Amino acid sequence: MMRWLWLGLGLLVTLGQFPLWAAPARSDHAEAELVAAVGAVQPGQNLTVALRLKLDEGWHSYWQNPGDSGLATTLQWQLPQGLSAGPIQWPYPEYISTPPLATYGYEGEIFLLTQIKVPARLNTKTLTLTAKTEWLECKEECLPGLATLRLTLPVGTTAPPSPWT
Repeated sequence: MMRWLWLGLGLLVTLGQFPLWAAPARSDHAEAELVAAVGAVQPGQNLTVALRLKLDEGWHSYWQNPGDSGLATTLQWQLPQGLSAGPIQWPYPEYISTPPLATYGYEGEIFLLTQIKVPARLNTKTLTLTAKTEWLECKEECLPGLATLRLTLPVGTTAPPSPWT
């Protein structure tokens, strides 16, 4: 089930159909941004937000358990009062062979999902979600990636059209 969610998110972004995302940040060998699965925040409804990392050709980042070396990508959320973030929902990793080491991670474009719990009462017309993220981008050497990302979403009282239909 999760694999289909990842594929669906990737397809929506590729087709330009992803409802909302903020401006991406660029490191030496990756692009990072926050993307939302819906076009508006619904009070009392969980909100799925993804950290999208797009790595340059030949570069990789790491899974939650990187193996013999590496560090997992982190997200530190700074959310408006009343909102809370769950843990990263990690997609299944790839085996990355870097003899003599064995590591697990991702190449290309990945989406690291987080569920944001939204309270039933919101007294604002927009919400700004902020996350500080750190990752390693590696080829033969590893370089740290760091960005503070922001995503502003409108608050709606009716459900927006589903991006999955």
